[in-house]
Amino acid sequence: MRKNTITWLLIGAALMAGCAKENATSDNADNKAYIEAWLKAKHPGVSASGIGIYILDEKPGTGKTYNGEDFAYLRFTTRDMDGNILTTSEARISQQLGTYDKSYFYGPAVIPMDEASCKVGVEALLTGMKVGGTRTALVPSWLMGYKRYDDAEEYFKKADAEDYSNTIYSITLEDCFDDEIQWELDSLSRFIAASVPGATLVDEGLYYVRRKNPTKETTIPSDSTIYINYTGRLLNGQVFDTTIKDTAKVYGIYSSSKTYSPVAITFSDSDTELKMGSGNVVAGFSKTIFRMRPYEHGTGYFVSSYGYSSSGSGNRIPSYSPLRFDIELVDKP
Repeated sequence: MRKNTITWLLIGAALMAGCAKENATSDNADNKAYIEAWLKAKHPGVSASGIGIYILDEKPGTGKTYNGEDFAYLRFTTRDMDGNILTTSEARISQQLGTYDKSYFYGPAVIPMDEASCKVGVEALLTGMKVGGTRTALVPSWLMGYKRYDDAEEYFKKADAEDYSNTIYSITLEDCFDDEIQWELDSLSRFIAASVPGATLVDEGLYYVRRKNPTKETTIPSDSTIYINYTGRLLNGQVFDTTIKDTAKVYGIYSSSKTYSPVAITFSDSDTELKMGSGNVVAGFSKTIFRMRPYEHGTGYFVSSYGYSSSGSGNRIPSYSPLRFDIELVDKP
């Protein structure tokens, strides 16, 4: 996330660049005075709440209240104090800015509320929100870090003022929960019931539906090499990978450096040992192929523990994302 451009902060940083930690409290005090002047001009009557965030606007939700749960499912947009948008999860806003990328994921994502993933001020902003609500708050620079202290005064005194910038967050809370695994299992189950009622539960968190019957119902022998076309999607239908050129072009992920044709899969006695070329594949992908028969077409749906789990994959697959793979067993190209 790039830092805000604030003239007074640039001037202050030039005064004693070599003594940042010793002057953190002083810098924070100067920053607080600046924030209060900004609020007086733009949001009169707003005062600090909790450990020191400033709630500028709120549309209350009607669902459960966030009260320190381990995970939040949310959408967000961040701005600097001049109103410039810094980051957003909203496709509409990205389109308005001219930064929209058809291949990127936009929408709500699961965020762990821990010291490694969530800024202190963001957790403070979420506290007390109800699911379905939207809150906009100014998070001061001293609350933009990840390290936790005991009270507001400690944040103000100990946070390094030069490390972060004041940031305005607009967050919509879609859900909050402690058990991410169960939440994802329930979410996928609801999706299957609503969208793919004929799917078979193969394993906990993994479903399969046959799209085209095989030429025969015999198991593919171990050490055989088969060829497949596949398309990987998020549950909203967005494609993140495919072997089919036209599909790649339609979904904005085409690359002239990639060869679009069926790929080789080396079978084995176990789904955990299937290889694509010389490399491994995610567990849900291999489990889906392993149950298929010659020239069968089918689709596997699975939770993120069979996919990319908490890491996701770049801008296309957010963390904790269930996936869908459409797979066709075909002739060798």
